[in-house]
Amino acid sequence: SFFRPPVSLIIWDLYPDALKAAAIREESLIYRVWAAWNRKLFGRFHRIFTLSGNMKSLILRYCNSAEVHVIPNWSAFSGYTPVKRSENRFTARTDIRDKFLVQYSGNIGVTHNLETLVEVAFMLRNQDDIFFSIVGRGERSAFIKGLILERGLSNCELLPFRKDKDLYESL
Repeated sequence: SFFRPPVSLIIWDLYPDALKAAAIREESLIYRVWAAWNRKLFGRFHRIFTLSGNMKSLILRYCNSAEVHVIPNWSAFSGYTPVKRSENRFTARTDIRDKFLVQYSGNIGVTHNLETLVEVAFMLRNQDDIFFSIVGRGERSAFIKGLILERGLSNCELLPFRKDKDLYESL
């Protein structure tokens, strides 16, 4: 309306889509109701902001708005130059300098399917030139750590969340 100021929305996690990780199917009542609500609501915002092009694509399933903008959350590191592998404290500290590194760095929450990464590490456990590193924190951290220990994986580690000064080298 004429007197209503424009309102914007930032979306970091998109529901009900994120519920698929918890085995909620698109055919379920909760998923369909939530999706319908998104379609009704999202078109009312002046602008919608999100973190990635993939998220933007998902959001555009709920609205026809061209006003969905991507603001990458790693922009704090955009001014940095890459660290040579031979000078990288992260790889030297974890003794993986000469290995191919597969890494996840971020939240370890209920919607983050990191057990798949651990299962791949298990399948490749005899490949001495590949190492898996999971860096982060969240309510599923203990579960992921237990899965690594249960599988007896020496090619996979769970490291705590990094401070910005250390995070850059791990990325």
